[in-house]
Amino acid sequence: MTGANKGLGFELTRQLAKHGLTTVLTARDESRGKAAVEALKSEGLDVTFHPLDVHSDESARVLAQWLKQTYGGFDILVRTHSTNPLNCHRHLQSLSLILQVSVERQSSQVDPCK
Repeated sequence: MTGANKGLGFELTRQLAKHGLTTVLTARDESRGKAAVEALKSEGLDVTFHPLDVHSDESARVLAQWLKQTYGGFDILVRTHSTNPLNCHRHLQSLSLILQVSVERQSSQVDPCK
């Protein structure tokens, strides 16, 4: 969940975790992200924090690698922040690095012969 330290992202993270999904909350500001995770953990929810600046290819690369190593990839990406249309191309490049991990995971789980 991107940009999830407050507002809609925070509430979506809460609802997904309440329904039993393993949920990773991301935010640019590490202290705010960790505080949000602690608030959700105090409700008994299983939520993990990882920093992410969606406008940074390096930040996206680090998250993608961590998701792959920690969980083998991911199934759902929810983007809750707004994007400046002037930076849209760069933003999409960063997200494509993360999405590639999901595609690789999905491909490894699908047996086309069955």
